[in-house]
Order: sequence, then C-alpha cells, then structure tokens
Amino acid sequence: METKGPREISIARFIRQLCGRKGPDGKPLREVVIEAGHIYADEHPGKEHIESLKLAAELSERLTRARINPVQLMLIDDYSSTETKLCQKNYLSRARGLGFDPVEIIMESSLVTGAEQVIEKLTEAKLIGHSDGIVMTASPKIHLKKPDGKFSCVALDAAFYRYRFRHWPFSVTILPGDSPRRYQDQQKHTRQILRMLGHETKNLMANGWFRENGIVNFVFPDR
Repeated sequence: METKGPREISIARFIRQLCGRKGPDGKPLREVVIEAGHIYADEHPGKEHIESLKLAAELSERLTRARINPVQLMLIDDYSSTETKLCQKNYLSRARGLGFDPVEIIMESSLVTGAEQVIEKLTEAKLIGHSDGIVMTASPKIHLKKPDGKFSCVALDAAFYRYRFRHWPFSVTILPGDSPRRYQDQQKHTRQILRMLGHETKNLMANGWFRENGIVNFVFPDR
C-alpha cells in the first residue's frame, strides 16, 4: 500500500472539509473557483508561479473526483507594474501544460472600479479615515488608497473577491507562503475589509499556502 506524503494528506483533508460544506444556497458545495498562478506583468514565470499552477491543477483533479466542479482563474497584475516582461501567451500555454486552464484571465487594472466601490461602501458605513492623503479604514488602519490616487493591493483584492463571490459559491486562492511580498498579511487585511462589507468570509473562501520546503496548508478564515 502506497504511503501518502504530507502534501497529499493536506489536500485530502481539505477536500473532505469542502465536501462537508454547504454553499450560500444551503445546498452541498458543488463548485469551487480556484485562483492560481498570480503573476506581475513585469515578471517572468519562476518557480513559485509553476508551483502555484501545479498545486491548483492537483487540487482541481481531486475536486473533480469528489464531484465538485473546479473553475480556474488567473490574475495578472498590470496595475502596479512599471513595465511589461510577461508573455501572456507563453505563460498560459505553460499553465495549460501543467493542467491549469483558466476560464478567465483577470487583469488587475480592470478591478479599479470595484476598488472604488469598496471605498464608497466603507465610506457610507463611516468606516473610512484619512491621513496625509492616504485613504484607510478607521480601525484597524488598513491602507486602501495612496496619496497619488493608486489603490492598494488590499482594495483591489477585495474587489476581486467580491467579483468571485457574485459568481461562485466558494473561492480558493493559491499563494506562496514564504514570499517576501508577505501575501499572508495582505490576505488577512483583505478578509478584514470583506467582513466590514458584510461578507461571511468563513463560509466563502480559503487559502492554499505552499512553501519552498514542500509543505502545503489549506486555511479557512477563523470567522
């Protein structure tokens, strides 16, 4: 009998947890959207991008076996990049070769209107403060817009999650857990913003974190 490694055990445990969940309609979860392969337009694909795609493909295969339909998405950050190095055609071809074939590629610049709506709704709820031209939440202080008018990653990501919430019952985001970009802090702040907007994050989303040592963890919001 083949012994499963920590990665396989982690994925299997996550699948079991998803199978025990219900969607917003109260019915068993039958579809999950997976965002993976997140890359900046001024980057060339590297090890972390490939690992993200591989994990998403493996998760998709396991979801299909569990009779949960996986829907794959990719986000390309062309908003904060100062130049373009990425060849989207080649990157997408490589992703498909690994088993990740996104039904939609979202350009981060397309999320600006959604980010504006996030700030508008928080302003209406009197949850916004300002300091030295920075737009942020009053408490805790989470930056949403810079003095130069550029939206923060948190504001844009909150808009992206709200887009996913409108179309799919559950969202999984695959990211590197030991990246210097500190994605874990960013995701934490995004969840806080979503809760301020009235979204029950514990029922709508999870993160898949992979590390250079091969460890994979899937984490649901604590509330």
